[in-house]
Amino acid sequence: MRRCDALRMASGGLRVSSLLDSFLGEGHVREGGNRPLRPRPPITFCVAAAVWICAVCLTVMRIDAGLIDRGVPEGLRAGEVVFELATDAQQGDFGKSAQAFVRRSDGSRVKVLLSYEGDVLYFARERIVGAARFSELSESSFARYAAEGIACRANASDVRLCAEQGVFGPVVAARRWAAGRFDKIPGMGSALLRALLLGDRSHLEEGGLYDAMKTVGLAHMVAVSGSHLAVVGAFAAAILARAGVPRRVCVVALCLMYATYSVFTGL
Repeated sequence: MRRCDALRMASGGLRVSSLLDSFLGEGHVREGGNRPLRPRPPITFCVAAAVWICAVCLTVMRIDAGLIDRGVPEGLRAGEVVFELATDAQQGDFGKSAQAFVRRSDGSRVKVLLSYEGDVLYFARERIVGAARFSELSESSFARYAAEGIACRANASDVRLCAEQGVFGPVVAARRWAAGRFDKIPGMGSALLRALLLGDRSHLEEGGLYDAMKTVGLAHMVAVSGSHLAVVGAFAAAILARAGVPRRVCVVALCLMYATYSVFTGL
C-alpha cells in the first residue's frame, strides 16, 4: 500500500513538473503519443504580458482627477522648482519647451507644459531646476493638452541640471555623451544618426534634411519605433547566441536591453 502511495505521489510530482515545464518552455512542440500537441507558451510571451500589465497599472495609477479642471493645481507655488522632463526639449518660435513632471507640496506629481530660457536643449528624463511660475492653460488649448495629461503651463528661468538625476541618470548621461560625439561629425549625416540611434530629432530641421526626407517618403525612418527595437534586438540576440548564452537568460537580457534602450532614446 505504501509503495502504491509513493508511486502515486511521484506520478503527481511528475505531472506538476511537466505542467511547469510546458508553461515555462520556449515554444517547442511536445510529443504526445503518435501526434504532436499544441506548442508550449514561450516565456517571451509571459514576460511581455507581465510588462504590459505593469505598464497599464502604472498608467492608471497616474491618472489624477484634478487634471479635469482648468487652472493651476493646488500645491504648485512659484519659486525654485525641480522638473523632470517627459519629452525632449524643442526649439520653438518663443523659446524652448518640453513636457515635464513637477511635484506638488503633498508629494504627488503633475505634468506641465514647460517653457524655459537658455541655450541647452535638455533630454527626456533629465532633471532640471530653475525659478518657475505657473499659469493656467488657455481655453483654446486646454482640450488638446488635457488629453495628454498636462495640467498647466510653467515658465522657468536660470535653468540648470540637478546634481541628483535619479535612477535613469546614468542612461540619460550616456545619451548626452553620445549626442556630444555626433556633434563633432560634420554634415547632415550626424543629424540623421542622432535621430536613428538616439531618438534626438533636434537637428533634423537644419539644412532642410527633414523636409527632404518627407519629400521622398522616408520621414518614418527617423521615428525610433518597434522596427528599430527589432533590428537592435536582432543584433543583440545574435551576439548572445554566438556567445552561447542559454535561451531563457537571453530572453531576460533582451527584455532588460529593450527597457534600457527605450529610456536611452527618450521613450
